[in-house]
Amino acid sequence: MRNSLRDRPMSTPLRKWRRPCIQAFSDRMGRQLSRVAGVVWFASLTTLVLTSMAVGSANIAIVDVIGSILRAMGLSDPGAATPLDRIIIELRLPRTMVAVMVGAGLGVVGCLLQTVTRNDLADPFLFGLSSGAAAGAVFVITVTGDRLGIWTLPLAAFVGGMIAAFVVLGLVQRLGNQGSEKLILAGLAVSFLFA
Repeated sequence: MRNSLRDRPMSTPLRKWRRPCIQAFSDRMGRQLSRVAGVVWFASLTTLVLTSMAVGSANIAIVDVIGSILRAMGLSDPGAATPLDRIIIELRLPRTMVAVMVGAGLGVVGCLLQTVTRNDLADPFLFGLSSGAAAGAVFVITVTGDRLGIWTLPLAAFVGGMIAAFVVLGLVQRLGNQGSEKLILAGLAVSFLFA
C-alpha cells in the first residue's frame, strides 16, 4: 500500500515539468557556487601574497606593504618613498610573483597529467620524468663536474627529464595505439630504465 505522496507514481505532465526545473535550479546553484569559490580563491591568494611580502628576515606590517605597492603603482604620494619600499618592491614582490607563477604552472601540469591518463594519482614519477632528471643530475655529478658553473646541475636535470619524455613518447608512438594505458606502461619502463 502506498501511504505517502512520495510513494505515488508521478503523472506524466508533472514529470516533464520537474526535470527542467531541477536542472535549472542545479545550473543556477552551480553558477553561484563557482562565483563564491572564485571570490574565496581571490581573497585567499591576495592574503597569502600580502603575508608573503610582509614576512621575511625583517617583518613588515601589512599596512606598510600595501602602502609600498600603492606608491609603486603611483596611486599614493611618490615623494614619501622609504627604504622599506625598495625592500618590498625589488626583493619580496618578485619572489612572491615567481612563487605564484611556479605554483600555478605546477598545478596546470598536474591537471594535464591526471587528465591525459585519467588517473587521479598521476605524477612525474609515473612517466619516468623524475627518474630521467635524477639520472641527468647524477651523470653530471659523477662524470663531468661543474663545467657550466652554477647552471650545470639544473641544466643536466632538465635535459635528463626531456630525454626521458622523448623516449616515453617514442615508445608510445611505436606501439601505434596511443591509449593512456600504453603511456603509463611506457613511462614505468623508462622510469625503471633510468632508476
